[in-house]
Amino acid sequence: MNKKTRFGILFGIFLVCVIGISLSTTIISDTLSSFSSIFVSGSVNVTGNLTATTIYENGLGIHTPSTEEINLPTETVISNFQKSHGFVKQSVAGTQYDSGDYFKGNSSLELISDGAGSAVFTRKSSMRPIDLRNRYLKIWIKVNDTSNVLELWVYASSDNFDGTSYYTWKVSDDISFFPNNTWTAVTLPFGSDNVTSGTPNRSLINSFQLRIKDKSAGLIAVYFGGLSYIEEPLTGVVSFTFDDGYFNTYSEGRNRMDAYGFTGTVYVIPSKIGVGGYLSLNQVKEMYASGWDISAHYGSDFSHTDQSLCEQQVLSVKNYLLSNGFTRGANEFAYPNGYFQEPVLSCVKKYFHSARTIVDFRETVSPADTLKLRAFLVTNTTTDVSLETVIDEAKTNKEWLILIFHHLVDSANVSTQYNVLNFTTILNYINASGIPVKTVSQVLNSNYKQNIETFETIKMNTNTTVMTCNSLTEGEMIYDAILHKSLICNSTDWNTLW
Repeated sequence: MNKKTRFGILFGIFLVCVIGISLSTTIISDTLSSFSSIFVSGSVNVTGNLTATTIYENGLGIHTPSTEEINLPTETVISNFQKSHGFVKQSVAGTQYDSGDYFKGNSSLELISDGAGSAVFTRKSSMRPIDLRNRYLKIWIKVNDTSNVLELWVYASSDNFDGTSYYTWKVSDDISFFPNNTWTAVTLPFGSDNVTSGTPNRSLINSFQLRIKDKSAGLIAVYFGGLSYIEEPLTGVVSFTFDDGYFNTYSEGRNRMDAYGFTGTVYVIPSKIGVGGYLSLNQVKEMYASGWDISAHYGSDFSHTDQSLCEQQVLSVKNYLLSNGFTRGANEFAYPNGYFQEPVLSCVKKYFHSARTIVDFRETVSPADTLKLRAFLVTNTTTDVSLETVIDEAKTNKEWLILIFHHLVDSANVSTQYNVLNFTTILNYINASGIPVKTVSQVLNSNYKQNIETFETIKMNTNTTVMTCNSLTEGEMIYDAILHKSLICNSTDWNTLW
């Protein structure tokens, strides 16, 4: 062996040692994107760009929730509730303030109840008419004590509330959606969850009203930090979701859905896979290969779980999905028993980009909060008529109907069961209706944003787009849906545009 050969071997050994040491202490690289997973026994310090499908620390995992972008449409602001918002309290009871506790700008509108169960409401009227056809509303709300909320309603009228024609969204029907003292966004579709009184003109909305009422157990404070509208998608959509991973999801659900070319989302409990009555790993792999989402669930709720234990539990589920190649759907989670209060919400947020609740409210294709997806829980008492109704409403109002199933059986006797013959009836009905069926991940990662941008371009070409000061008080900051930037309404804009 000559000197050059010996030197080459020694130099090669030296490089291997250096690389091994570097991976256990520091990674300095801009080109590590080819790694699909890195198992680390020590620590990792990154000074360049590190991109990996999954990075595991001691088997538990460190990773970003998703490299996929969830496309969300542009919002057009109606009011950010700055001090010139124009809402005036109409009720004798209660108090209204411009609060320094805000979500946007530097203030918000605060309503305080009287502690005696009286209605407290405020209203803005004589606005420039807003066309809400093919649009839905989004509002930011913060509540100090949700347990004492009897009513939290939002109204929209086309006659300044002079008559009896208005839309009503009873937001308090789903008050569990709002953690205490936390700014929360909620979308308000024009579907079954709004109550229409009279014959309001959706194309000429000129006034809004906000109403609260406590349960006579002390004062409540409700803050309003933003009201906007979003373009509806081109069509509604239905998602079939199945919790826990029972065998009949495969034998009844998957086999019957195959006949229509439908796929669904299964939220599996890894510890149950392979156990009697549940899916086997091979069945899960078969469903995944045919286009189903395989997503995360857990065997018990997190109501008595601290942050650290919650992270261990959700990571064990996520790492199971990733280690078995179930990358599609691995960023989606279903809360056990629907429980999602803190610290669970923060824990799940670190590792998933969506989480489904059991809050019974129609969801919008662009959800207000992907970590609180609203859904329709199907039980043994759910009738064909009630399901057909919500399917029709999802199609008409272009909503996202997320259906939750557990057991599909011949005879449904408990709440977690649903009759397979009724299931077939619903499949037939959906197929005949023409409403699309998509998995949860497909909806979240659809081309919805592109559809909206195309629509905005059409509006620009017809010169009907400028929302710069539409229905807003002079001086109020808004976000322009066409120019994609924040603007301040001023006298020049006001006079030029209107």
